[in-house]
Amino acid sequence: MQAVGGSVRTIAGHPYAKQNNEYIALREEYEVTRHNLEKLTHTMEIVAREALRIADEAGEIAVKVSPLHLQEREISSFLNQVRRKLTRYGLATLRK
Repeated sequence: MQAVGGSVRTIAGHPYAKQNNEYIALREEYEVTRHNLEKLTHTMEIVAREALRIADEAGEIAVKVSPLHLQEREISSFLNQVRRKLTRYGLATLRK
């Protein structure tokens, strides 16, 4: 075996060379997939924070303007329902 670029690769003529190369390819694919998943998760966290911020702003505006004559208690109840649904998906804990 010889070290190439930080990973161990077998000599081409070795009986296990094909399996080793397949393992290396799968490992590299796994790393790319893991990295993409981390980026997606980060993006989802940003979107969830923004959704909570918008919901808070909408609640504040609705209380001030009250175009539908909603009571503050009803608006608060609605926002709590939104937060419960977000909590169900593990997003409400992202609020800062």
